[in-house]
Amino acid sequence: MRKFVILLACICATIAHAQWWTNSGKQGSTSSKQKTSTSKQGSTGNQQNNSSGKKYSFKTFSIHDMVLIYQGGTNRLDWTQEQFVPYVSHTFADGRMEWTFDGLLFIEFKDNKGHYLYPKKNTVVADKAGWEWYLGRLFEKGKSLDALDKCIDQLKTRLGTPGSKHKIVLTVPTPQPTAGKWGRIGWKNLNLKNESDQVKAAKWFIDELVTRFNKGNYKNLELVALYWLCEEMFSYPKLVPKVKDYVHSKNLAFVHIPYFYAGNHVVYKPENFDMVYLQPNYFMYPETQQARVNEACLKASTKNFGLEFECDERALAKNKNSQYYRNRMQAYIDGFDRCGVYASASIAYYLGGRYLWDAYVGKNKDDQKMVDQLAQKIVDRRKAFAKPQERTSEDWHF
Repeated sequence: MRKFVILLACICATIAHAQWWTNSGKQGSTSSKQKTSTSKQGSTGNQQNNSSGKKYSFKTFSIHDMVLIYQGGTNRLDWTQEQFVPYVSHTFADGRMEWTFDGLLFIEFKDNKGHYLYPKKNTVVADKAGWEWYLGRLFEKGKSLDALDKCIDQLKTRLGTPGSKHKIVLTVPTPQPTAGKWGRIGWKNLNLKNESDQVKAAKWFIDELVTRFNKGNYKNLELVALYWLCEEMFSYPKLVPKVKDYVHSKNLAFVHIPYFYAGNHVVYKPENFDMVYLQPNYFMYPETQQARVNEACLKASTKNFGLEFECDERALAKNKNSQYYRNRMQAYIDGFDRCGVYASASIAYYLGGRYLWDAYVGKNKDDQKMVDQLAQKIVDRRKAFAKPQERTSEDWHF
């Protein structure tokens, strides 16, 4: 029975690829149009061939390599100045040190009480007090954004300028109807069962993010986008476009990282976002076969998405079955190479909550070798994409 299922899957994949290849001329004309669009909205990257001869092109964005920073929750790293070092630079085994990620996405799922900032079944939803707590954590002195800014400043004395400010993406919590009586804005008590109040809550939070970021006067950071926390949008088909419009009014991009099957739903509209990174969801699910990486690359190319690289602390040598997870991590590196992702796509990096930090302080040769390999890809991309230009108010239009 299993052999039959595998054979059927192969046949379906072949048919899907044939359909995509037939339409590639149409996609190519779309790519030409998108290359003339603003860097804010993204463009289609150069087409690349994998070993099978398939031509893949991917979505590009003003951030080439964006690492996810899980920050805020009581179970997270404090995110001090030192802890950011391996998230903006890398020291190779030979002693060479280089800049790495050019963008960072700050993200969190729960407030200090364990109440959720995004939809999850059978959980308590965060109210305004939880949202305010998260804001406080983001802009806490000596940690988070403030620590990152100082970390980059210090590293510049050794590495020189990184070429541009590091680009920052901040998270917008999902205004959930189950929150009910959420809190007061001005003289009005908001009830998130009402869509109009959901919009007001989102706008209030966006205003707070932009105002507080600007007050931070960060020398080395530039706020370029906001991230929609919910990994699907089936439940919010009317809310998301309104939030996007308000994000655009702040001259910022709207970013999304859906799980692998989210885009299959009929109401999912990637045009509601300026940049979409697809999750392959291979690393963390043992039942998922390695072919998923190639499948994700094809799907991202077809839908004009970027991709997410995925690994976590399970790949560290100190942990049980680490070689198994390093092999799964290697599958991403090899698959992205084969499909031309490194050559043309914008990539988001899910690295668990502390993978790079633990590898940095652990000093294990197997971890060093693995991170060296990944970091070299990012360093090479930095050089290939050349030094990005600073954004001006005329660069991005809506």
